[in-house]
Amino acid sequence: TVDAAALDLRGFSLVVGFDPGIVEVLSVSAGPQVTGASCPHFLYPFYSTGADSVAFDGATLGCSTNGPGPIVTIVFQALPQPLVGGYPAITPLLWRSAILRDGNNDPLPVICDPGYIEVIRPISVDAASWARTKAGYREEGVTPR
Repeated sequence: TVDAAALDLRGFSLVVGFDPGIVEVLSVSAGPQVTGASCPHFLYPFYSTGADSVAFDGATLGCSTNGPGPIVTIVFQALPQPLVGGYPAITPLLWRSAILRDGNNDPLPVICDPGYIEVIRPISVDAASWARTKAGYREEGVTPR
Protein backbone atom coordinates (compact mmCIF):
# COMPACT_ATOMS: atom_id res chain seq x y z
CA THR A 1 0.00 0.00 0.00
CA VAL A 2 1.24 3.48 -0.78
CA ASP A 3 0.23 6.49 1.29
CA ALA A 4 -1.11 9.88 0.19
CA ALA A 5 2.44 11.18 -0.40
CA ALA A 6 2.77 8.90 -3.47
CA LEU A 7 1.99 11.40 -6.23
CA ASP A 8 2.47 10.74 -9.95
CA LEU A 9 3.14 7.03 -9.30
CA ARG A 10 3.79 5.28 -12.60
CA GLY A 11 5.84 2.17 -11.77
CA PHE A 12 7.34 0.04 -9.00
CA SER A 13 9.89 -2.69 -8.39
CA LEU A 14 9.61 -4.40 -5.02
CA VAL A 15 11.17 -7.39 -3.26
CA VAL A 16 9.62 -8.69 -0.02
CA GLY A 17 11.35 -11.36 2.04
CA PHE A 18 9.80 -13.86 4.47
CA ASP A 19 10.59 -17.17 6.18
CA PRO A 20 9.84 -20.01 3.70
CA GLY A 21 9.73 -22.43 6.64
CA ILE A 22 6.50 -20.77 7.81
CA VAL A 23 4.65 -19.46 4.73
CA GLU A 24 4.68 -19.69 0.96
CA VAL A 25 3.35 -17.36 -1.72
CA LEU A 26 0.15 -18.47 -3.41
CA SER A 27 -0.40 -15.50 -5.69
CA VAL A 28 0.53 -11.92 -6.50
CA SER A 29 -1.86 -9.54 -8.23
CA ALA A 30 -2.13 -5.84 -8.99
CA GLY A 31 -3.93 -3.92 -6.28
CA PRO A 32 -6.91 -1.58 -6.68
CA GLN A 33 -4.66 1.49 -6.91
CA VAL A 34 -3.18 0.06 -10.14
CA THR A 35 -6.23 -1.73 -11.58
CA GLY A 36 -8.38 1.37 -10.96
CA ALA A 37 -6.07 3.65 -12.98
CA SER A 38 -7.55 5.13 -16.16
CA CYS A 39 -5.02 3.29 -18.37
CA PRO A 40 -3.76 -0.28 -18.87
CA HIS A 41 -1.18 -1.74 -16.50
CA PHE A 42 1.17 -4.67 -16.16
CA LEU A 43 2.48 -6.67 -13.21
CA TYR A 44 5.21 -9.31 -13.41
CA PRO A 45 5.67 -11.32 -10.21
CA PHE A 46 8.74 -13.50 -9.65
CA TYR A 47 8.55 -16.26 -7.04
CA SER A 48 8.85 -20.00 -6.73
CA THR A 49 8.02 -22.72 -4.22
CA GLY A 50 10.48 -22.72 -1.34
CA ALA A 51 11.77 -19.23 -2.13
CA ASP A 52 12.44 -16.79 0.70
CA SER A 53 11.17 -13.74 -1.18
CA VAL A 54 8.75 -12.51 -3.80
CA ALA A 55 9.67 -9.84 -6.33
CA PHE A 56 7.42 -7.93 -8.66
CA ASP A 57 7.63 -5.19 -11.25
CA GLY A 58 4.57 -3.24 -12.27
CA ALA A 59 3.50 -0.04 -13.97
CA THR A 60 0.58 1.87 -15.32
CA LEU A 61 0.90 2.40 -19.06
CA GLY A 62 0.17 5.97 -20.14
CA CYS A 63 -1.08 7.50 -16.90
CA SER A 64 -0.13 8.00 -13.29
CA THR A 65 -1.95 7.22 -10.09
CA ASN A 66 -1.85 8.94 -6.72
CA GLY A 67 -1.97 7.34 -3.28
CA PRO A 68 -3.26 6.27 -0.94
CA GLY A 69 -4.11 2.70 -1.83
CA PRO A 70 -2.91 -0.86 -2.36
CA ILE A 71 -0.66 -1.34 -5.39
CA VAL A 72 -0.10 -5.10 -4.94
CA THR A 73 -1.92 -7.95 -3.21
CA ILE A 74 0.18 -10.90 -2.04
CA VAL A 75 -1.62 -14.03 -0.82
CA PHE A 76 0.42 -16.21 1.52
CA GLN A 77 -0.40 -19.70 2.76
CA ALA A 78 0.92 -21.13 6.01
CA LEU A 79 2.82 -24.40 5.76
CA PRO A 80 0.94 -27.29 7.42
CA GLN A 81 3.62 -27.37 10.14
CA PRO A 82 6.39 -24.79 10.63
CA LEU A 83 9.74 -26.33 9.69
CA VAL A 84 11.41 -24.95 12.83
CA GLY A 85 9.87 -24.30 16.23
CA GLY A 86 6.14 -24.62 16.61
CA TYR A 87 3.06 -22.47 16.95
CA PRO A 88 2.65 -19.57 17.04
CA ALA A 89 5.06 -19.08 14.15
CA ILE A 90 6.02 -15.54 13.18
CA THR A 91 7.84 -14.38 10.07
CA PRO A 92 8.82 -10.78 9.49
CA LEU A 93 8.09 -9.25 6.11
CA LEU A 94 11.41 -7.75 5.04
CA TRP A 95 11.69 -5.04 2.40
CA ARG A 96 14.76 -6.19 0.50
CA SER A 97 14.24 -3.62 -2.23
CA ALA A 98 11.64 -0.93 -2.89
CA ILE A 99 11.66 1.44 -5.85
CA LEU A 100 8.72 3.62 -6.85
CA ARG A 101 8.94 5.64 -10.09
CA ASP A 102 7.10 8.72 -11.31
CA GLY A 103 5.98 9.74 -14.82
CA ASN A 104 9.55 10.79 -15.71
CA ASN A 105 10.91 7.44 -14.49
CA ASP A 106 12.56 9.26 -11.58
CA PRO A 107 12.53 7.53 -8.18
CA LEU A 108 10.00 8.60 -5.56
CA PRO A 109 10.97 8.66 -1.87
CA VAL A 110 10.25 5.34 -0.14
CA ILE A 111 9.87 4.56 3.56
CA CYS A 112 8.94 0.95 4.26
CA ASP A 113 7.12 0.12 7.46
CA PRO A 114 7.96 -3.27 8.97
CA GLY A 115 5.36 -6.01 8.97
CA TYR A 116 4.97 -9.63 9.95
CA ILE A 117 2.76 -12.67 9.51
CA GLU A 118 1.74 -14.67 12.57
CA VAL A 119 0.48 -18.21 12.08
CA ILE A 120 -1.41 -19.59 15.05
CA ARG A 121 -2.15 -23.24 15.66
CA PRO A 122 -4.87 -24.62 13.38
CA ILE A 123 -8.09 -25.54 15.14
CA SER A 124 -9.41 -29.00 14.38
CA VAL A 125 -13.04 -29.37 13.42
CA ASP A 126 -14.96 -32.57 13.98
CA ALA A 127 -16.86 -33.81 10.98
CA ALA A 128 -20.52 -34.35 11.73
CA SER A 129 -23.12 -36.20 9.74
CA TRP A 130 -26.38 -34.51 8.79
CA ALA A 131 -28.24 -36.79 11.21
CA ARG A 132 -25.99 -35.65 14.07
CA THR A 133 -26.49 -32.00 13.12
CA LYS A 134 -30.32 -32.41 13.00
CA ALA A 135 -30.27 -34.16 16.36
CA GLY A 136 -28.47 -31.17 17.88
CA TYR A 137 -31.20 -28.83 16.66
CA ARG A 138 -33.99 -31.10 17.88
CA GLU A 139 -32.43 -31.16 21.33
CA GLU A 140 -32.73 -27.37 21.31
CA GLY A 141 -36.37 -27.53 20.23
CA VAL A 142 -35.65 -26.17 16.76
CA THR A 143 -36.69 -28.11 13.68
CA PRO A 144 -34.24 -27.78 10.77
CA ARG A 145 -35.71 -27.11 7.31
